Amino acid sequence: MKLFGMHLCLTFAGSAMLALAPVAYGQASELAGMPAIKLAVADFDRTTAFYGALGMRLSARHNDYETSLTWNDPGQGSAIVMVRDNTGRFIRGGASIVIRVADMMAALGGLKAAGFTGFAAPRVRPGFTTLDIRDPDGNAIELIDQTVVPAR
Repeated sequence: MKLFGMHLCLTFAGSAMLALAPVAYGQASELAGMPAIKLAVADFDRTTAFYGALGMRLSARHNDYETSLTWNDPGQGSAIVMVRDNTGRFIRGGASIVIRVADMMAALGGLKAAGFTGFAAPRVRPGFTTLDIRDPDGNAIELIDQTVVPAR
């Protein structure tokens, strides 16, 4: 299942923080951009299984509290840094993320195969299909597919 990553939109509420590459004032950099977002998680394994079903893979373990998930191709979008935090700096479930998938039904099949259930039917709109779901920590995830799901 080929997925296209988080290209369309990332909105954040409260807890999701950006990890940006530092660039000196007035200096252009090929490194400018948004390499990662940070999400508070309760269970690294469960969150890894969820995003793994959407095409991400476990990447670097930064320390006991932060572990990254990345796409196979960096052009697919931002990495996710999972943060286990007891200080209150991060609030679980405060992010809203849009992930473009190549095939909505294959993405749903991958989530179901990984043990995630309770999804509504995708909504067909002119030229694309969307589905609003939640990850294991309560973050709002909007899946978007630019192909139309056949009527059932």
